[in-house]
Amino acid sequence: MTAPDLEPATWVALIAAGVALLVGLAGPFVNARTQKRTIEAQREMANDERLWAKRAKVYEEILLWSAQADSARSDAAQAVYQGEDFEHVIERLAGKMQLPLSLQIGLDAYASEHVYEAVRRFRRSLQRVTALVVNQAGSPQAGRPPFDRKDALDEWLDEYVLGSVELRQVISDELAGKRHEKARGRGHARA
Repeated sequence: MTAPDLEPATWVALIAAGVALLVGLAGPFVNARTQKRTIEAQREMANDERLWAKRAKVYEEILLWSAQADSARSDAAQAVYQGEDFEHVIERLAGKMQLPLSLQIGLDAYASEHVYEAVRRFRRSLQRVTALVVNQAGSPQAGRPPFDRKDALDEWLDEYVLGSVELRQVISDELAGKRHEKARGRGHARA
């Protein structure tokens, strides 16, 4: 079959009409696909905003807890030095140094790996330095002499101070939008 003998302008018009028909048929499909992607992106942004709000709240609570734990550590050392019942001080201190369960759950669910590790190091150094400070004072009621390990106390106090500064800096950086190499996610809610 041969093509009809038409003027070149007619061929151009027929080709243009064919292209317009194809574009007209493809347009709704492309538009629907673009709209679907836009809606998915908006949902993802809204979800990220909700997660960020929860993460920021957890970070603020961690900072508050760390300040309270440090204050409790300082108060306990002072109480032991002033002769308060050793076991009572330790019992009172242990409760204040524990991360509340709701905060631990928030930490597990929302904190970045970097913040999670900074909290873990801070808790470890807080426990170590508290044990040494309290043991340094001894227990007059139990007839126990002071623990004489000033070198360990100085080393662990340095570790504690560095851990405390690091924890605050890591949280501050993340709240300011700065990322760390180790800020990989743990679980579904981490970035």
